[in-house]
Amino acid sequence: MTLSNRKNIDINAEKLLGTKAGEEKAEYIWGIIAPYVNFAQTVFNDLSVLTEDVIFAAMKNAYEIGMLTAFYYLSGKDKKHSLGTRNEIDNALSKLAASSRDYQDPPPESAMCYSIRTPEEVNIRFTCDKCGRTATIKVYEGQEKLMSHYRNLTKKFVELGHKAEVTCLCDDCATRHFPSNSSWRKNNIVFAFTAKGSSTPVYSFPSSWTYRDFEYRVALSFLNGADTVEKLAEETGTKHKAQTYLDHVRTVIGSTKR
Repeated sequence: MTLSNRKNIDINAEKLLGTKAGEEKAEYIWGIIAPYVNFAQTVFNDLSVLTEDVIFAAMKNAYEIGMLTAFYYLSGKDKKHSLGTRNEIDNALSKLAASSRDYQDPPPESAMCYSIRTPEEVNIRFTCDKCGRTATIKVYEGQEKLMSHYRNLTKKFVELGHKAEVTCLCDDCATRHFPSNSSWRKNNIVFAFTAKGSSTPVYSFPSSWTYRDFEYRVALSFLNGADTVEKLAEETGTKHKAQTYLDHVRTVIGSTKR
């Protein structure tokens, strides 16, 4: 390496760091990219080819690799892996099924319920996605934003790269379009999930009488890489057996391995 190029290491380091680097930081960066330059010397076999532009490009690439590596470790080696294809999902389901931790802790006395109170029911209005007419369904009081809540959950599935949509049907359209499926006729909300690389949707039916989205949150955590009882328990703040979590996940995203 020529002396003039060596003197420019400080300047190049400052460019990469966006600040006044100083000799110590410059030497550190040079220590990172030196193998790249040495390799370039071997390839070109001509020091005159190693201009400042070439060296700076090598420094820049090495710096970016270093930052990406640092980001990986700072993010945690056990960071989640978002599940993609149907095959990945099914393999993760098999892993979840094999996890064996059972929670046998009895509920504390403070958790005992001595009287059962059924919340008041209220009607909410929605637009049927098939005919466009306004319809109503009954939900428990406090759950008036049920439809928008499930649509927001759907967006999170889509953000992971899967296909997902919520369809709201009036009673007439549910009966007309799906006469052979009682689940469609009994429910006004239909959730459709299609995994990456698959063309077969899985249908599930969020409850329109209660605000019960727990199984959908479990499925989201699972797709985000929580594929054991311990991970799902931590993500959802619950304690259930593997089979319980498995049932919730399968309800929402299905499985080709039953």
